[in-house]
Amino acid sequence: MIRVVGIFVVVLAFLVGAFGANINAQTSSPSALPSPTPSTQSGTGGQATPEFDYERAYKDYVFALDVYETAHSDYLLTRAQYLQAKTLIAETRARDSASSMLEARDDVVITYLRTLRMKLAGVKGVTGVTRDGYLSRLDTELGWFLGHEERISSVGTLQDVVKDSNEAGEQFARVTEPLSYEVLSIIALGELGLVREDIGLLLGDIKVKTSLIRLKGDHDVQTVERWILAAENKITRALDKEIEAQISVQKIIEPKRGPSVYTNVLLRADESLQFLKEASSNMREIIRAIRTKE
Repeated sequence: MIRVVGIFVVVLAFLVGAFGANINAQTSSPSALPSPTPSTQSGTGGQATPEFDYERAYKDYVFALDVYETAHSDYLLTRAQYLQAKTLIAETRARDSASSMLEARDDVVITYLRTLRMKLAGVKGVTGVTRDGYLSRLDTELGWFLGHEERISSVGTLQDVVKDSNEAGEQFARVTEPLSYEVLSIIALGELGLVREDIGLLLGDIKVKTSLIRLKGDHDVQTVERWILAAENKITRALDKEIEAQISVQKIIEPKRGPSVYTNVLLRADESLQFLKEASSNMREIIRAIRTKE
């Protein structure tokens, strides 16, 4: 799992008076997002190069996060200076630094979504239809934040900054965050399903081999067959936990449920994986037993 990052809300609340005003920035730790996508040029819509992959996307994301943290620190400084001086020059500097911070914040979301997109594209355990559906939704979100980032450069007043900040915060809370947790859940379950399928295929091969030994009639395979049944039961219980996790994913769209539901998905997935490990352990014993009978 990738670095957990909170990116919203660094919510800017600008309280603007008729002529010159007070800026009151409230910063709470950004709502936690576990992590995944950037461009070849961080924060821009540049064409991807052949070398652009998940690793490159994640590096762009980390870089964008560092830029944001610097911009946020600069904003806090200019804000403090404005609150002390209350001059037009100080107000302009505070507005400019706030705009830069908003652009950097959008860039973190953009690179995050691109990283998430690259991660999803590389997961083999997700069906093509499911993958394409989520990739389309991620692309829509990318387009929204790229457009929003471009508009920030044209802000002229503190009111504009307030509007742009609130707009991005609402979009993130309403769409981006739930979608991110949903995609992360799908990635985890896709990888889990792939492990389950591989173990199931191996167990199928073992059953065929055991049947051949039984048909020859020169070895008793009753014990081995009981072990096979035990392994099958483990795989079935693993699938039950996997299905529980899949059902939980549907709750992510509920307001503010993303983090808790995602945690529950990972817990169910971990329980499923534990059953698969136990089945795998049983199968190793079965293989050893079969070899002694050949």
